[in-house]
Amino acid sequence: MKTSVFGYSSLGLPIMAYEFRNSGPEVLILGGVHGDEVEGILCAQGLLDQFMKAFPYKLNLVLVPQFNIEGVLNKTRGNARGIDLNRNLKTKDWSPEVKTPRYNPGPAAGSEPENQALMKYIEEKKPSWILSLHS
Repeated sequence: MKTSVFGYSSLGLPIMAYEFRNSGPEVLILGGVHGDEVEGILCAQGLLDQFMKAFPYKLNLVLVPQFNIEGVLNKTRGNARGIDLNRNLKTKDWSPEVKTPRYNPGPAAGSEPENQALMKYIEEKKPSWILSLHS
């Protein structure tokens, strides 16, 4: 297992990643995209604990248990700027419309540094699968 910094939050906090490389398809698992969805965080942490004991899978796996570290620390859906990282992702149907403050997509698609790190990873590693753990 290798520990690395996946990226940085809007406040400059490191987003930690745990890499398990065993020659195979690239897989990314994200926990804590919404900091108030504790089940996704607990599931990711449980996977990390299990994989640290043994990782027999033919995968190159990157596990990010607390993707939205600010939301995790503050127990909020959004990051420190109140942006919902899920709705901030660059998608074909992204909209700047704020339906409620809880679902604030941000000023522009992919504007948040957390998602910029995610998009850079996707562009560089081209994962076969991305699993985002939610409640």
